[in-house]
Amino acid sequence: MKPIQSVFIAFVLMLFVSSFDQIKDGNLLIKTEKGETFPLVFREDDNPYNPSSYYFLTGHNFAPNESYEIFAESPGLESVSSQVVFPSDVPISEVSYVNLSFSEFYEDQNLIEFTVKFEDPAAKDFYQLEGSVYGKSTINENHFYSSQLYPQPVNPAYEKDYGWGSGLGILFSDVLLHGENSEIVFRTYLPRDFDLEVTINLSHVSESYFRYYDLANLQYYNQGDFLSQPVLVYTNIRNGLGIFSAR
Repeated sequence: MKPIQSVFIAFVLMLFVSSFDQIKDGNLLIKTEKGETFPLVFREDDNPYNPSSYYFLTGHNFAPNESYEIFAESPGLESVSSQVVFPSDVPISEVSYVNLSFSEFYEDQNLIEFTVKFEDPAAKDFYQLEGSVYGKSTINENHFYSSQLYPQPVNPAYEKDYGWGSGLGILFSDVLLHGENSEIVFRTYLPRDFDLEVTINLSHVSESYFRYYDLANLQYYNQGDFLSQPVLVYTNIRNGLGIFSAR
């Protein structure tokens, strides 16, 4: 098994339009702290099996720890806006793992414990850890394995009764981290008799990203349970609903 570190920063702006009329003539722009503005361009995917549309910005490098504003307007509709601070790059400094045992639940898998070390900046920070696994059988050259990582945190403080999506990993804050000596320990099941390549993605995410996905997942978990308390999903859009986030 060959652990591979993978660290990335990506600007995130998603538009889900399955239940709403698409706004194709909107004017969207990003404004930097220096007052520079960059327009977003509407793009539409005509794939009949998985249609999607979005506003896209290319050719711009977002600066860490800087604030960005987004403005959107369209004829006949009220203008909306929001603001987000772009997170800094937080590289993985070390990855180690240990094979704990054969799985008592899966005959052909082992339980593996990973430790991911990194430096947590001196601020209020939020993270997402996820990844993927790919490999080829060492017994049958025609057999391959491909899956999400499905990390399960060892520290119960990182666990939630309502989970965190399907294959989307661990979403956590830095409350329990220790600056330059920070680490997250998780376990996952991996198949035996495979030469595996494990990719681990550690994303430094904005607070809006953390709060929205955490509460949206809780709302999804509670659906159909009339005894559960209503969940007010986080939004940071002025004059609208939704999130403006970054990772």
